[in-house]
Amino acid sequence: MKVLFNLQVQRLYDLVRRNQVSPFNPASYYHVPCEHSFANLWPMESNGFGIVPCRESDEFYCPKCGERINAKGFTAEVGYSATVPLSLDLSIIDRGDKLDVQFEYDTVYADGDNGMIYKGYKSHVIDVIRFDFKQRKTFIILKKRSRSDVVEEATASPRRLSNSLLSLAWFVATPDCRLHNHQDELKRFAKVLKEVFFEKLSKVVGYKVKRIRQGVQVSNNYGAFDNLLHNLVWKLQAPDAPAINDSLKQDYDDYYNHKFPNETLGMDNVLELTIKGDSFVKALIKAHNLPDARWVRRLLHDRPFFYTKIIKVMATLFKNKDYQKAMVDVVKDNADNTSYIQSWPLWRDDRDLSVIRKFVNILSHQYGERQAFLFIRNAPSYHDIRDTASMYFELSRSRRKEVWASRIQVRNLHDTISRTQKFDKVEDEIVQQRKAHRALADMVNGYRFMAIGSTHGIIDMGIQLNNCVSSYIKKVKAETCAIVGVYKCNEPVACIEVNPKNDADDFVEIHQAKLKNNRGVYEDHDINGAVTQWVASHGLCVPAYVRDIQFAKGGAM
Repeated sequence: MKVLFNLQVQRLYDLVRRNQVSPFNPASYYHVPCEHSFANLWPMESNGFGIVPCRESDEFYCPKCGERINAKGFTAEVGYSATVPLSLDLSIIDRGDKLDVQFEYDTVYADGDNGMIYKGYKSHVIDVIRFDFKQRKTFIILKKRSRSDVVEEATASPRRLSNSLLSLAWFVATPDCRLHNHQDELKRFAKVLKEVFFEKLSKVVGYKVKRIRQGVQVSNNYGAFDNLLHNLVWKLQAPDAPAINDSLKQDYDDYYNHKFPNETLGMDNVLELTIKGDSFVKALIKAHNLPDARWVRRLLHDRPFFYTKIIKVMATLFKNKDYQKAMVDVVKDNADNTSYIQSWPLWRDDRDLSVIRKFVNILSHQYGERQAFLFIRNAPSYHDIRDTASMYFELSRSRRKEVWASRIQVRNLHDTISRTQKFDKVEDEIVQQRKAHRALADMVNGYRFMAIGSTHGIIDMGIQLNNCVSSYIKKVKAETCAIVGVYKCNEPVACIEVNPKNDADDFVEIHQAKLKNNRGVYEDHDINGAVTQWVASHGLCVPAYVRDIQFAKGGAM
């Protein structure tokens, strides 16, 4: 046994405090220098956002020893209950094929039941994190708590260190704790620990393991040692895996750790293989049955958890491995920007994935996998794909057959299915046939204005212009508004809502004039010009609050 490093801090905190949060629950204190526990009910005052204890609660005299206490100094703030270390004797001990990081400290206990803070029955304890290089495992050893030591195996996932020491959260190097005064010693602790750890690990695995840059975090409010020890436990089990950082944790949480339904494979299966000698990438491929190809290994090396999930998703969408790779390449090409494909919840929403997978498989059967691939790749947004699949499964069986029998182009699939689905819900009726409707018809500068004559025609207009005009069908049938379509070469380019004024029969007041995607017609100069001429020639009025149409200066209606 050889002690490689030792740091002793006699007193980490001067005060342990549970703050007062109401006028009825007193604040609790433990003054470390005189070991006195007491409580006090402070007057409450408003700070503009709520009521807080008065200013005197941050600076007062100890009722036992009379020392002036500054609660803004070296103070540990506790919640309902906690065990807080008051001192620290930190050591690195070399035991041959084992390496110990030992924390020896005194504690006080914040009791949430009686509201007091006091020393427990066994207040002096020792915690050991033992790296066993022979077994390639990490153990947490809790000493002086019972007749025998408590030993637990610690396993690491990229998200967190399981069975971690609860005391680690209180060993911080922020100005609230006296470890802040020992930052140089903490840096030396990290350097010594990493040097001996990676030297021993390299001997065990037979190659030089790349060292990590992570060290003691002096600005972390949740433990200065947690990140370093988490990475070392991870590296002991997966030596060639990437170091744990925020981006790796994010990928793990968003993609890898959100499993498919009935999936039993996880990180434990991968680490079992790495401990036996497989590389981390090879273990991912074996555990998840991924293609053992060069392009797969390259992607897993860059972002292992992200691309593991992406490759598995593509395997459920396409049978042909060329199209699986092609779709993964589409994702990869958009990996460094904010393109729509990166925001897809497809990788995380199993219900969406199930619906889309069934639809894509049917589409592949009808049109071939190439067209299914193009359908996904060229979709303007993820919502188009999801909505197309969802609407398709809402159709009756006969309507589904009609969709495929029409042999429409894949790019028109969304609009066709949307139209068919809405036609199923609304009966096709003749509307807008009165003289007041026919009076709105006109031809201006090559643009044809015409009141739409059927409910399915209004639905079709909404689909082609990607707006909600179909929701106005009830108003159209009740003749409380008229929907006028604007066409260029028989293609709809805009729609206009015209209402009667003061319960009159004629439609004279314009409430909306929209281009595609609910944009105002003023955004297209030619259409805006034709609409303004049409408004003037028919004596229509446009209220001041309607901003969809832009008139020339002095020409507002």
